[in-house]
Amino acid sequence: MDLFQALIAHGNACGHRVLAQADWETDRDTIEYNCVETRRMLIEKASFSSSGMGMSGTRMRFWLTEANYVVEKYFGPNLAPVGWFMPVCEEFTNVDRRLQACTLYLGMVANRTRKLVVTGERPLEQAVAEQQLTRQVADRYQERLRQLRRDCLSGRFPPAIVRNFELDG
Repeated sequence: MDLFQALIAHGNACGHRVLAQADWETDRDTIEYNCVETRRMLIEKASFSSSGMGMSGTRMRFWLTEANYVVEKYFGPNLAPVGWFMPVCEEFTNVDRRLQACTLYLGMVANRTRKLVVTGERPLEQAVAEQQLTRQVADRYQERLRQLRRDCLSGRFPPAIVRNFELDG
């Protein structure tokens, strides 16, 4: 599987779960972890190797606190950018001085050429069919995804600091 396809599979598996600042620090796939906070965002960096995800390299998580979005940027083993994963999330909360956000099934994967792939639609529809979610809630999630897509297509998202962020070997 190529790395971009692995990233799409990762997005489809995201589901409804809590993203927490520093959860990569104790993740079994993490080799090395760092975290830096700026005025506008919190940035996590983890070198990783994942047989379940089918890829290894470096992943960055940008907590864009002003916009209330999370963007994960993935780099392959040679540090070349693979793409971004942008989960649709609820608003950030601060629990024990660590940011958290609950993912809402849906997300978008993008690469440098602006290829956009929506993720999580099947799991979302399954949650509605199993009455874990109402159709109205699913529709709100989908509206947030449509806004994210519009922002990506117009070049407003992900922000330039995320888009242009590179790693040196």
